[in-house]
Amino acid sequence: MINVLIPIKDFARAKQRLQAILSPDERWRLAEAMFSDVLDALLSTFDPECITVVTRDERAIAMAAERHIPVIQESENRGETEAVALAVEALIQRDVQTMLVIPGDIPLITGQDIQEIVEAGRSADVVLVPSRDGRGTNAALLTPPDALPLRFG
Repeated sequence: MINVLIPIKDFARAKQRLQAILSPDERWRLAEAMFSDVLDALLSTFDPECITVVTRDERAIAMAAERHIPVIQESENRGETEAVALAVEALIQRDVQTMLVIPGDIPLITGQDIQEIVEAGRSADVVLVPSRDGRGTNAALLTPPDALPLRFG
């Protein structure tokens, strides 16, 4: 079974690199819209119970609940690496065999994109999807969920 993990930071702290061109409210709304798009793309491929959101943001929790997606609620916002590590432990305890990590702010992701990642995972235990600029990772599929320590920056 694959479980999709979506780490999402507080909307109020999202998209800080855009502060020169977007107001705090605009960045908040952008992060919320991107998260909604990611959830909808995932729901085109996976049942809600196969998706897990990890966050402390109340609005993100509500958006997941509206879609019947389980949430692992962080007690504090310690960063994406720590959020994923917290969730990996929970997924292993639930006997999840494969984990797909997709950050909650990937622009323009589609169900087809997700299906291609899952398909690549049929022949590899680790699938990493680089960002367009090559400086980060937009998705990681791991079998088992702790096959590789993930670091986000």
